[in-house]
Amino acid sequence: MDQSAAAMGAAGAAPHRPPDSIQGRRPRGLRLYLIGLVLAVLLPALGFGAAACWTALRSYRAAAEARLLDTARALSAVVDSEIAARRAALQVLAASSYLGSDGDLAAFDMLARSVGTAFGGWVTVLDRSLRPVVHTLTPAGGEMPGSGGGLGPGGGGVAVARVFETGQATVSDLAIGRNSGRLSAFVYVPALRDGSVHYVVGMPILPEHLAKLLQGQAPSGQGAVAITDRRGVMVARSEDHERLVGRSRPIRNDSEPRQVAGLLSGRQLLDGKAIRTAYHQLSSAPGWTVWVNEPEATFTRAWFSPVLALLGGGLLALGFGLALAVGLSQRVLRPVHALVRHAEQVATGWAPGASSPPVPDTPVAEFEALRVAGLRAEAALRSGNARLRLALTAAGLGSFEIDLRSWTATRTGHVLPATPDLPLIGFSLDHYFAEKVHPDDRDRVRAAVDAVAHGRLEHYRVEYRVRDRQDGWIWMESYGGVVEHDPANGVPLRIAGVSRDVTERKTVEARQRLLMREVDHRAKNALAVVQAAVRLAPRDDAAVFADAVEGRVAALARAQGLLAETGWSGTALRTLAERSLAGFVLAGAGQRGPVYELAGPAVDLAAAATQPLSLILHELATNAAKYGALSAPGGRVSLVWHLGHDAGLLRLHWEERGGPPLTRVPERRGFGSRVIHASVQDQLHGKVAMDWKAEGLVCDISLPLVHVQAPECPSESKMSNSNPL
Repeated sequence: MDQSAAAMGAAGAAPHRPPDSIQGRRPRGLRLYLIGLVLAVLLPALGFGAAACWTALRSYRAAAEARLLDTARALSAVVDSEIAARRAALQVLAASSYLGSDGDLAAFDMLARSVGTAFGGWVTVLDRSLRPVVHTLTPAGGEMPGSGGGLGPGGGGVAVARVFETGQATVSDLAIGRNSGRLSAFVYVPALRDGSVHYVVGMPILPEHLAKLLQGQAPSGQGAVAITDRRGVMVARSEDHERLVGRSRPIRNDSEPRQVAGLLSGRQLLDGKAIRTAYHQLSSAPGWTVWVNEPEATFTRAWFSPVLALLGGGLLALGFGLALAVGLSQRVLRPVHALVRHAEQVATGWAPGASSPPVPDTPVAEFEALRVAGLRAEAALRSGNARLRLALTAAGLGSFEIDLRSWTATRTGHVLPATPDLPLIGFSLDHYFAEKVHPDDRDRVRAAVDAVAHGRLEHYRVEYRVRDRQDGWIWMESYGGVVEHDPANGVPLRIAGVSRDVTERKTVEARQRLLMREVDHRAKNALAVVQAAVRLAPRDDAAVFADAVEGRVAALARAQGLLAETGWSGTALRTLAERSLAGFVLAGAGQRGPVYELAGPAVDLAAAATQPLSLILHELATNAAKYGALSAPGGRVSLVWHLGHDAGLLRLHWEERGGPPLTRVPERRGFGSRVIHASVQDQLHGKVAMDWKAEGLVCDISLPLVHVQAPECPSESKMSNSNPL
């Protein structure tokens, strides 16, 4: 069964027309419906837009706050790495043997100067009295300054004392250095000897260095980044660093950071503008905090403009929609009716090549675009149907559709052309099964369709035979599935699918199965011949036994190769003779001219005769190479064959000349002779006669054509009576 899209369209039901009234109620005017449509579309859209805008605002605000927190976290990690680098360098210095009781302070001073220069500062070593033992700000070998430790409540003296007391590294708050006179904070580490703090080694953290670091990491826009110590004193700031460094941040007890990170609202120190601030405390300096702020105006601008645009655009769209609904209601009825009529005509379907009536132009741009789009859709539908028909034809496919309510089908004629008893449209499935489907396949095909029709399966695939126009049988593969259900109960109503002719594939599969059985049969025959060759070979001499078996297996292999080249359909006699004798040319090395001659008409051998004849020629050539014409210079072998159609025989004449003269006839039949006689008489049902003349062996073989000649093979070109090789 196969069916086309055009036929399906032509067979479709007529479109449903709406009633003139709805249960006795008077229909409302188009203007009212258009106004209601505008309101129904715009009001939910405006509400959805407002909700989406509010959601987007909250999302943006949350993303901005998360960005501030991420920036503060990242900057705290950068500052922690700076402090950690100084701490690591100081710990290396503190572990130096130069600081021992008998150490070399001069050598330590040189090492400390290089470290201090690398970090852009200096290094100092203090004892318990806060007296500098080493201070790299003084010239090498110069007099040490007075007691160290910054001035003020954040001075380093408190931090140094804490290190001597706890034996742990620490970071001091910002203070003015007693000896350097510069604002700085210090990193102090203990120099332990025998479990106690012997010295404290320190290195400054310069505010200007941190300010440069913050300027490179500050957020874009009007935001700023700052660092405060544990007392809230400004250590560094990305903007106005010189004005604000050393100043205390205003303390607000209700909003002081009580966690490692968080968000605060406040005002800037300089201009008092409202800002939003993210903070993150340093892990390497307890109480130190990184602050990242942005003006609140940045957050306000994010929602003010979208809300204003949404409100204005919504009011404008609402007014325009209402005015458009009122104005268009007077002009759209005529083009609407025309479009409805044309749509009904398209839905009704058309025969291939038919055209629908033109649709008049409309002054309304939207409906004119709809008219043009409808015409384009109609043209695309026609083009798609044409391409579908072309694709189905090129692929050898036919489509079909089954109406399960009427149990009828519609199809194309790609696989089965239309006949008087099997039309293309609306034919009975029962008639199709009874008259066209092969009796052996009829129940199987019906069961496949019934399974889909009753909802047990959604689709089916089945291969079966159908009767063609010549009253023969072809194989068809059919695939179908449900394309329409009853909306009320879900019962399948229509099945659609495609079919194709798979007769050629089935023929190839049958030939492959036959070939596999033939190969299996030939393999068994070959094994039987090998077994016979092993059984009949002389066992007195192992080398002779091996040569005999190897030669005969090689002859069988050559025959197998020839059969494989022709797909096991047989081979040409001349080709078999050439392959069998070519390996013995070296036996006559040194002589001029060919060592054997072949002559005879074109003969195509059957596959069953190829292996026995290969063994016969091998045995004759082996005997000639050992004892006959091919064993001496100047020896020649002639193989001539004739077709005796009257007698139904193939006659082969083997004759040797120029070999060692024979003094006597062999007293007994050797292994080769037994193989020749067995192959000719038992396998090919022929006769063989050997004449041991003084000039050489003469062997005549007669074989029935019914056992050796292939029934149908490509014929060889005619050959000359003598073709020396």
